[in-house]
Amino acid sequence: MNRVMTNYVFDPIAKTVKLNDVGSLNQGDVSLITNVTRGAIIYQFNSATKGGAIAYNVITLDFDTSSMSASDELRIDYHDEEEPVYFRKLSEFTDTVGIKHKTVVIDSLPDILANGDYVLPITDVAGYTTATFEISGTFTANLTCYDGVTGNDMQVVPLSFGTTEDITTIISGAGLFTARLKAPKLALRVTSYTSGTPKLTLHLSSSPYTSRTVSTVSTSLSTIDTARALSGAAVTTTTGVDSRSKRQLFYMLSVTGTGGTTPQLVVSVEASVDGNTPWYPVNHSTGLPVNISITANGDYSLGVTEPFGRFVRLKYTVTGTSPTFTVTSKLIAKD
Repeated sequence: MNRVMTNYVFDPIAKTVKLNDVGSLNQGDVSLITNVTRGAIIYQFNSATKGGAIAYNVITLDFDTSSMSASDELRIDYHDEEEPVYFRKLSEFTDTVGIKHKTVVIDSLPDILANGDYVLPITDVAGYTTATFEISGTFTANLTCYDGVTGNDMQVVPLSFGTTEDITTIISGAGLFTARLKAPKLALRVTSYTSGTPKLTLHLSSSPYTSRTVSTVSTSLSTIDTARALSGAAVTTTTGVDSRSKRQLFYMLSVTGTGGTTPQLVVSVEASVDGNTPWYPVNHSTGLPVNISITANGDYSLGVTEPFGRFVRLKYTVTGTSPTFTVTSKLIAKD
């Protein structure tokens, strides 16, 4: 099935096009990329002059795009296989290889002035199977879930296959909660309000899901870095985190303050037996390292289910001329 991809990042300086909704690309998946704003074909499959190299979900173009703008409108003609591309490798918990991710921050909460029910914005969760609710800030209220297809048919129902992970009972304060999604739209309401305004972040994933009771799921949330300033071409690392008994690592990165000439930040995962040297790179089963390349401000994620050591950490490799980045990173580790 052919379709036009609309969720992409175009970097004309680096000559790259990243498809955010695709885990990994094969040669021929993208047949044509047209810069609609400039009226120019910048990529054509099997073209000697307009081809490109593919790495995961990023195409590095042969075409010179240095005179173009990142805001130019692109038309990307993409060929879908019968099975979605992002389900090719279900064992790899990462948005750059095998599994689709999306992060939604609900910070436009309604004014809550007294006890009562207040419905938070309805969120489109179509295409995702699991939602992790991260609640922070002052919170003295309960949250209840709505589940439905449109805004008119939202009903308060459990989100998992049974009642063991009914969000209506486990969300009762600040923390981290995970449940299975059943409908393409989701809404939340605040009940039993006392004071304060919670901030809610939804981490959506299309990863495989096994329903378990809350008491058997061990999930931890760690803040690794808070606004760490990186400047100049250098390699730095974060403090190691004890990840014993965990089998899924999901890093969330918020990058601001990007500056300099051709700045690039490569974030990779390293592991150690005891939290001391030597530290080893964590690789996918394909042999490629678990990392992500960042050249602009934004929110990014990086995940692992491959074998890793008891202690894990992030390595920041910064290149470019007078490069600067400010990084805030968090880790969700699940058994």
